[in-house]
Amino acid sequence: MRIFYFSGASFPSSEARAVHVVKMCEAFGKAGHEVTLFAMGNPHMDTREIFKSYDVGGHFKLSLSKDVKIPLLSNYKRLKHIAEQMKNFGRPDLVYGRDPVALALYAPQRIAMIFEATRAPTSKAEQSAIAKLIKKPGFSGIVALSDALKQDLLKRFPVLKPEQIFVAHDAAEVPHNISGKAEAITPLKGRKDATKVGYAGTLHQGKGISMILKVAPLLPDCDFHVLGGTKAELEKIARTNPSGNIIFHGHKPHAEVAGMLKSFDILLAPYQHAALIKTGKNISRWISPMKVFEYMAAGRPMVASDLSILREFLTHGENALLVNAGEPLEWVAAIQALRKNPDLAKGMAHKAFADLKNNFTWDKRAETVLDFAGGKRTSIIASRHKAA
Repeated sequence: MRIFYFSGASFPSSEARAVHVVKMCEAFGKAGHEVTLFAMGNPHMDTREIFKSYDVGGHFKLSLSKDVKIPLLSNYKRLKHIAEQMKNFGRPDLVYGRDPVALALYAPQRIAMIFEATRAPTSKAEQSAIAKLIKKPGFSGIVALSDALKQDLLKRFPVLKPEQIFVAHDAAEVPHNISGKAEAITPLKGRKDATKVGYAGTLHQGKGISMILKVAPLLPDCDFHVLGGTKAELEKIARTNPSGNIIFHGHKPHAEVAGMLKSFDILLAPYQHAALIKTGKNISRWISPMKVFEYMAAGRPMVASDLSILREFLTHGENALLVNAGEPLEWVAAIQALRKNPDLAKGMAHKAFADLKNNFTWDKRAETVLDFAGGKRTSIIASRHKAA
């Protein structure tokens, strides 16, 4: 099957959505499909370097449009690029993607089309685009990252039926660099005998860095390692005089993250009740954080915020410890519990890894999404023949 993926993502990028898009295209390609990913970036960039930085084999084509810093111009160039390249790649069997505007404008009529929703629309343009693509003859449904998001979309778009929205949480992979071998573990800065507590992700408001800044001074015999953050964000935090047992590693290429997660003793997902994206929009009730699934893949015990959205795939005491998002002393107690009870820590890590392997890999996600799309595509083809 020939699949066109309209992503809206840019490469190279530190954004989680770029990782998600690349991993899904790789999984579609590995399943035997011909995949073309439309994204922004330098058209002359060596795509092999992009594949290497995301640790994928390149089982798909990457079609890049020139990215510019002016949002309106960048959007115009992105859409123009898609319109032009569509003529060169032939007619697809399925159009898939996270870019509702591009899907509404350029998905061919009566070709199966799936929209992947990561949050509810945050602008009138997105709202209008989704409403438009729902009415297209080829509309085959929506893939939502969480059940909470599915319920929100059903309220916002009453024309949708529950069976038209398929819930597929984020995912991670069990790759060669999380093999359990000693060489897969990345050496870290810090004290040799200190418990290594890790966090990976952005430093945006509500994602958890504020909690780490509160907890670290209360556990002076632990080293807290933070992966992520721009130079400006790190400089801003440095001015607050953070605790000396916090080690900031900055942004790391995604291909390096797996080995670093494996190096930690305990992993933290301290999402707050107001998790913001760059636009300032609160997405805490919809998130399906890729970070949590990567933690599960790393085979390390996890402490996470007790949010309803995370309870869709985490169970307290089984594959994670869930604590009050805003109470530093609860985070301290949970970390101490894992330090003092190695059997508890090991058991939860093993259960989380098994859950990931059985239910939340990119390959399994692609398989279930394509099963959903396949049934819808069959009905589209049948209606097309009937019309003919």
